[in-house]
Amino acid sequence: MRKLIKTELNKITITDNFSNKDITLFHRMPTYSERMRYSTELYRTVEGKLTVIPSTHVKYGALIITGFEDAAYCDGNGSPLTTEPLREGKEIKVDGKKYKLLYREDWKDMLEDVVPEHLAMVASHVFNSVKLKIDELPTEEGIEIEVGEGDEPNFSKKM
Repeated sequence: MRKLIKTELNKITITDNFSNKDITLFHRMPTYSERMRYSTELYRTVEGKLTVIPSTHVKYGALIITGFEDAAYCDGNGSPLTTEPLREGKEIKVDGKKYKLLYREDWKDMLEDVVPEHLAMVASHVFNSVKLKIDELPTEEGIEIEVGEGDEPNFSKKM
């Protein structure tokens, strides 16, 4: 049963295939206006076809993400990161080794530059949280998959 309340701290856990680790990401719920903008920016008509714009997922994931679990990521020097300034310098153990947490004000930019797919996953999970239950897909118009912007797969439906 879904609770009809707004909470400040929501979280999802993803598995990062490069590190083979689970990563917990925190996010806020989008406003009605953000939901509407996401829906209108997600699709474009290109050459008569409705095309998904993959960068929309990253943009809106960055908009609603509020942080991640301490030491979910590390910087280029191997220092575990935190999104909470007051936790900087706190000693923690990661894989049996002691480290001090490092706060980076630009943590969101770092995610966008290095792991945009993590932000896209947050957006996809939050903004696409409802599925329409249907017995079978329509057969009159076929669905095509095209490679578009940034060599990302685009799902297109002939118009």
